[in-house]
Amino acid sequence: MKQSAYTVGRHHDIQNKDIVGIVLGKPQRFVAIVRVVHCVSFRFERLLDMLSNFLIVIGHKDSHVIHFALEKRAFHLQIAASALRNHLLIFLRFFISIIPSMDLWLPPHDFRVRSLRKLGYSFASTPFGDCMALATESHLVALRFVENRFEAIADLQSRWPKVKLSPSSDAAHFLKQSFEHPEKIQVMAVGTPFQLTIWEFLRSIPPGTTMTYGEVAAAIARPLASRAVGQAVGANEIAVVIPCHRVVSRGKLTGYRWGLERKRQLLAGELSVRQLLG
Repeated sequence: MKQSAYTVGRHHDIQNKDIVGIVLGKPQRFVAIVRVVHCVSFRFERLLDMLSNFLIVIGHKDSHVIHFALEKRAFHLQIAASALRNHLLIFLRFFISIIPSMDLWLPPHDFRVRSLRKLGYSFASTPFGDCMALATESHLVALRFVENRFEAIADLQSRWPKVKLSPSSDAAHFLKQSFEHPEKIQVMAVGTPFQLTIWEFLRSIPPGTTMTYGEVAAAIARPLASRAVGQAVGANEIAVVIPCHRVVSRGKLTGYRWGLERKRQLLAGELSVRQLLG
């Protein structure tokens, strides 16, 4: 039975939860704190309603006064919850800034994306075809299978119009490591909050195993979002390291951004290694 490396909690109803995930890169470790605060606030409001109704039923003459007092305290608790959430986000921003050896899951408007001025690239031939890596000094930004190297550079330049692209030894290192130890690569993925949630989860799927789009949707607590999961998987820019090839339709292989045959080869290669290791 396939299991993910972690179970994503039901945090899709939390305000700013996407910011937490984007800022830290490992939202499942911290989102529980925010959930507890919001849960306490919600349960306090429920208790307020229950107590108020009880007082009204028994005909307590000061029920409206007590209701007002409790409502005021619930309001202050909500303010406290909001303040705690905001302080937590500030702390996480500082935390990620002093620990660079983490995956970065960023929206396009993040200052670390907008401040990029230079990215390095490198090409290499692999058992699965020509591949191109795009990277900063510390993070892999894109890994693509390519047919024409000049067209690949032009395409990435259009994707990053304000960034200078140049050959880089850092990108060459990332490219080599991506096929030897992809789990050790630190990525900088840029996308929507939903895409980032999907891409981070994909990194938890063990090599040699697969999950269906529906299983991925259920794992992130969005069981009706299978189609959206498929779109996010198809938009992945970092092949192999964010292993979108491990997501399949039920009972069959389906589309892969870089070709169905390549997807089949990647899965077969991982499966043979897993069987070899026992």
